[in-house]
Amino acid sequence: MSISIQFSVAPALAVLISITPAPSKAEEWYDRSEFIAGVQIRPNTIKDDDFKEISDVGFNAIRMGVRLEYVENGKQSQNWSLYDSLFKLASQHNLIIIATLFDGEAAANPKKRSPAWVRKFSQFAADATKRYNGNNKVIWEIWNEPNGKTYWSSVPDPKAYSRLVESTCQSMRITDPSVNVLAGALGTDTNEIPYDPFIKLMLPLVHEGCIDGISIHPYRQVAPETVSKTLSDLRQRYPGVQFEITEWGYTAAGRAYSPSTARNWASRIPQASWRAGSNIAVIYEWKSGRTAPKDREENFGILNADGRETETYYYLKNILNKLKR
Repeated sequence: MSISIQFSVAPALAVLISITPAPSKAEEWYDRSEFIAGVQIRPNTIKDDDFKEISDVGFNAIRMGVRLEYVENGKQSQNWSLYDSLFKLASQHNLIIIATLFDGEAAANPKKRSPAWVRKFSQFAADATKRYNGNNKVIWEIWNEPNGKTYWSSVPDPKAYSRLVESTCQSMRITDPSVNVLAGALGTDTNEIPYDPFIKLMLPLVHEGCIDGISIHPYRQVAPETVSKTLSDLRQRYPGVQFEITEWGYTAAGRAYSPSTARNWASRIPQASWRAGSNIAVIYEWKSGRTAPKDREENFGILNADGRETETYYYLKNILNKLKR
């Protein structure tokens, strides 16, 4: 089965994602103009100037959450102004957007995730598709790490998540049949359940064309090149499914390796992802949220919380500027 994602709005800059053969030894990762090298941003703290700098480093994509609670904000009418601005800035800097559809309130409170809420979320996704899909290069992603308690707030439920994906992708395709949709965004951590129960329930949606592929977040505490085995094992178990890496990073906080090692490994994520057969590599994240040396979640940034560049910034600027545009 061939899975493709194309952006018809700009044929000359079309991004094509297809089931990728293993690269030849002579071929370099940056020789494929369709490779998507992105970085995670925080929508409510990103600055206008960051978009130019992200592009200057060599990234051709950003990943960000598009959150229902930010659009509704406790009001009857929707307010899309935050995302209108971010989508416009990304377009101005020729950045692909990997937009992760999410609802923080429902993530925090499982009682909110009723059948009525599923319909509401699906309509929100359709509204976002209608608003942004025609004027931007967008890959949509349904939820974030549903296999862990951080973003599901209760025991992860593959059946409930698959129902959410089915309803959401159907609503999006009714709105725009050409929409590019990934699902999964499956995390890897000690508090998360394995990928397989989720993947098995999403397979019909892949084969029916409701979703274009399944995304994963293969965090690990070893060198990035080990991800080749992760994706190889997945492809063997699920032939015909394209797996994409939409979030991954390294921090030394609370780890056995040094900050220098973490930054070196982070800079190797794009090549390692491509070698493993992913057409996407999103590094977590652009800027650390605050200065807290021992807080693991606040030390992934390519920029420090005060805006200073890390070693990873310079490593990536050297590597990513080889990427063909």
